[in-house]
Amino acid sequence: MNGLEPVLIVQDVVLPCGSPASISLQVYRSQVLLITGENGIGKSTLLNCVAGLQQPKSGIITRRTSHIGYFVQSTRIFWNLTVVENVVIGLRARDNGVRGLLRPFASYSALWSDSIAATLTEFQLTRYGNRPAALLSGGELQRLRFAQITASAPDLLLLDEPFADLDQPSSEIIANAVNRLSPSAAIVLVTHKIAPSIHFQRSYAFAA
Repeated sequence: MNGLEPVLIVQDVVLPCGSPASISLQVYRSQVLLITGENGIGKSTLLNCVAGLQQPKSGIITRRTSHIGYFVQSTRIFWNLTVVENVVIGLRARDNGVRGLLRPFASYSALWSDSIAATLTEFQLTRYGNRPAALLSGGELQRLRFAQITASAPDLLLLDEPFADLDQPSSEIIANAVNRLSPSAAIVLVTHKIAPSIHFQRSYAFAA
């Protein structure tokens, strides 16, 4: 693998719903693990368990980081805030957790201006920077959700159907972001629609 310890270890885990089969896998930094399987078999439930939102029936999940990004279709967008302010939410979470959330938005404009600009450029949101999130289209919102989650450069990135209902250009933007993040993160990707340019190293197929 690269001689490093895995960032995520799932050992003999049985999920609270979905497939009754036990699951064992490891994900290392600089790996993208693609998870496939039929609908309702437990792929999203596995991500919820890894994120700590649900508990497995049995087995052990070991996360060797507390810096986790979790993308789901319902990732919270602050509709009354601008696109820039939504990106800053991700940066504030990186800055000492809760204490970072208490720092005023204005201070981040100065401290993280380069990071904010680079994020907006990567997700082609620059011209919408001062626009309220509520005025974005569906594809723009999906890119903003991804930008918000990845702005903090998480060590472990969980992605649940990030390409769902996206047009090809938006899918490629997100795929390029995954490829950029993968050298420094362990990434678990659940998807039915894989962008051609995505670089994944391993795949795991759920058994019924």
